[in-house]
Amino acid sequence: MFSKWGGGVSKSLCEDLPIEVQKKKSRGRFENYFEKVIASDKLTAALQRIISIFESNNIELIGVKFPLSEVYFEILRNKSYHADSLFLSNNLEVLDYENLMVERDSLFRNMDHLDKEGGEIFTDILFDSFENKL
Repeated sequence: MFSKWGGGVSKSLCEDLPIEVQKKKSRGRFENYFEKVIASDKLTAALQRIISIFESNNIELIGVKFPLSEVYFEILRNKSYHADSLFLSNNLEVLDYENLMVERDSLFRNMDHLDKEGGEIFTDILFDSFENKL
């Protein structure tokens, strides 16, 4: 059976894997996403352009740091390209949910993507946070 959540429907990949395999896969994912130490100038300029477009059109832009599995969260720590810093320097809000579900690996399809159930739970939490802003 195919799922819009990314291929065949199956139990969480995180909780089914031994911890050492989770760590190896997480390290590999990290090295793939963060192959350079700092963000490229193009990436930073593109994000700044997006921020400027939203601002000039009077559209509120809010950053969201999505939940991560426990192993990936531990590997990632403070390593990132700091898009959130660019948001904050432009006086934009950033909602940080990275460690929201670190002890709930059963809700992840892989190290940094929620499965259907996790996505539904997170969507409720995210929408609630927006309703509370109104």
